[in-house]
Amino acid sequence: MTTDSTRKMKKLPIRTGSFILLAVWSLVVGFSLALSIKQAYRSVLLQAESEANGHFNKDTVYRRWASQYGGVYVPLSVSTPASPYLAHVPERDITTPSGLKLTLVNPAYMTRQVQELSMEQYGVRGHLTSLDTLRPGNEPDDWERKALLAFNRGTKLVSSVETIEGAPYLRFMRPFITEESCLGCHGHQGYKTGDVRGGISVSVPLAGYYAQRSEQVVWFAVGHLFLYLFGSAGIWFGARLLRMREQENRLAWESLTLDEDRFRSLLALSRKQGEEEIEVVAFALEEAVRLTGSQVGYFHFYDETLQSIKLSWWSKNVEAQCKVAGMEKEYALEKAGVWADCLRQRRPVIHNEYQNLPENKVCPTGDFPILRHIAVPVFDEEQIVAIIGVGNKKAPYREDDITQLSLYASSVWKIVKSKQAETAIQQRDQELQATFDQAAVGVAHVGLDGRWLRVNGKLCDIVGYAAEELMELTFQDITHPEDLDTDLGYVQKVLAGELQTYSMEKRYIRKDRSLVWINLTVSLVHDASGAPRYFISIIEDIDERKQGEEELRKLYAELEQRVAERTAALTEKAEDLSRSQQALQYLLEDVNEAKKELETKITEIERMNRVFVHRELRMVELKEKIRELEKKQDGSDPSDPEGKA
Repeated sequence: MTTDSTRKMKKLPIRTGSFILLAVWSLVVGFSLALSIKQAYRSVLLQAESEANGHFNKDTVYRRWASQYGGVYVPLSVSTPASPYLAHVPERDITTPSGLKLTLVNPAYMTRQVQELSMEQYGVRGHLTSLDTLRPGNEPDDWERKALLAFNRGTKLVSSVETIEGAPYLRFMRPFITEESCLGCHGHQGYKTGDVRGGISVSVPLAGYYAQRSEQVVWFAVGHLFLYLFGSAGIWFGARLLRMREQENRLAWESLTLDEDRFRSLLALSRKQGEEEIEVVAFALEEAVRLTGSQVGYFHFYDETLQSIKLSWWSKNVEAQCKVAGMEKEYALEKAGVWADCLRQRRPVIHNEYQNLPENKVCPTGDFPILRHIAVPVFDEEQIVAIIGVGNKKAPYREDDITQLSLYASSVWKIVKSKQAETAIQQRDQELQATFDQAAVGVAHVGLDGRWLRVNGKLCDIVGYAAEELMELTFQDITHPEDLDTDLGYVQKVLAGELQTYSMEKRYIRKDRSLVWINLTVSLVHDASGAPRYFISIIEDIDERKQGEEELRKLYAELEQRVAERTAALTEKAEDLSRSQQALQYLLEDVNEAKKELETKITEIERMNRVFVHRELRMVELKEKIRELEKKQDGSDPSDPEGKA
């Protein structure tokens, strides 16, 4: 969508578009001015029509009032003579007791006099007329006749602008409906209530209204002129702003295109995590050279403690022009030129005039020409671990090149660090696996439900099961019933946190159903959240020791019996001592013989104890070593539920 909009904008130059917009603006302002003038004219006509309607209503109200009383009596005068058209009315003329002569003024007579006064004071002409008039002066003119004929056809109002005596007037006329009070004067003409008996026309002079309209038109013109100038200025400034914005958009589009290219490159880099370290770094270095518009580049590891640079990778252009294979692999920071300033200053450094620098410009590649250069230190937390640099860009390097280079360096280091960690973990897992498999005692991982999760060969030898067979069982299945409750009690205490570890001697039932005595040491492994994961069990075969202890117990019993027998014999012989010296001599010999035999047995018991103590000490050392390795395994790989590194 953005691409299409940009293409459309390119098809229509901003200058041409500005002229088109100015022409459209001119038409809009002109149309608005014409519409305003027309509206002002209509407003004038509406005001004049409203005034005419007011005069009509006034005449109608006066006439209705007079009709209610059959007319009014007024003194006879030159301006109000007796009406010859009321001669048929009884008491048209009367004389008051005081001798004042009065004449009857009917509604029509009164309306005509009021209209004459309105003409004198306001210039508004009023005329009461009909198609059937009594008074010759009330005949309709041509305009009024047409209006009266329209009233007979049902028209309610007629209005138009006409010229009267060379001046513009708004002529307004509405029908006059016969009422009951009108029949007193006009009933003899055949009118009935509700008939259109005539009409009242009102002519309002428009000169004053036209003057008002002209003033409004002037103000409209001035206002629209200012509006036009303001809009034109806005169009000019808008066009200028658009040109500036177009330039900004062009730069933004270029930046967006570059950002998109960078994103795709980083995405491609992230997909290379499964490849070898040399391939990942080589790809990243070539991409950093390409995206910054450079020609050469390098990526070297750095030991901040020793301040030593390990020359690691060069871009293809450098390898093609220089013999990097024979270079020293270790490069002291103090020997490095300004290309390593980012390591000394611990921040990115740009050299856009590399050849003009007064400082040491020596680089590991010897005489390779460097015109421009940018270098960025790679941090692992607070420690510098590597340096990445590019050079010989045609245009000067900018801050966004630093951003690009830093982003790539950070991504590369994360992958390299991850691979180094994977290698270390693999080595440690191999060592742990070797210890697990080659231990002189049985070692096992046991699930919380008692199921064997992982066993070594020694444990299989002890119980007589193959590893696959044993892992189908639980420790409860091969524990002697007399020892099971004690073992489960210890397990519950460990799970409850009452014990960290426990040891006990118990009997396993071997595959051939024979019994074997073992010494069991158990500890619990937790995950990162502290939840129990599995047990580590150390199983020592003590069956031989148990057999020795049984033999020793029997020996002690036999010795005690013999001592008792000898003691009884000694007592008997002591009783016979007085009787026979020879018997005493025999007795002493028997005692000496028993003493020697007892000393021999005691010496044998002490020897066997020393052997057992020595074996116990070796077992304790071995258990401690296995526990230490298991703890390391658990800390390095908490996601392995079975501990199978």
